[in-house]
Amino acid sequence: MRLTLGNFDYHNNCFKDDKSKDNLYFTGSVKKEFILKKDDIITPLTEQAIGLLGSTAKIPCSGKYIQSQDVALIKCNKKLNPDFAFYLIPSKIVRNQLSAAAQQTKIRHTSPDKIKDCSVWVPEYSEQEKIGKLLSRIDNKIAINRQINRNLA
Repeated sequence: MRLTLGNFDYHNNCFKDDKSKDNLYFTGSVKKEFILKKDDIITPLTEQAIGLLGSTAKIPCSGKYIQSQDVALIKCNKKLNPDFAFYLIPSKIVRNQLSAAAQQTKIRHTSPDKIKDCSVWVPEYSEQEKIGKLLSRIDNKIAINRQINRNLA
């Protein structure tokens, strides 16, 4: 499936299945680097709704989704922990920088270079791991509670 901006639940900062369009399935050949893996972090490059720039989502399973031109893949290194990055990008300081750097058109755009140019203080990698794991656990508990509430309703 081709990723779209409809795959971002930017109110809850998570991934959602996009069933709003008919042309989501891509049948042509795809370069290996565009096939996404479970827990890859993505962020939109186009703001078709206010608040979309700076949101993040994690790919739910490997081999099903391909990256599109509207979506950036966040690649972490030995200095940036993926779980930490998932929560850093939608932080107010990063969103403000992305918003300020976005091209001012009817539909605003950013680029991977503008995301890389964001300036933030980042703790040591071991602290990033702790912060990322803690925030992930909290998000998982919230998701479980929401599911319980839906089942009780």
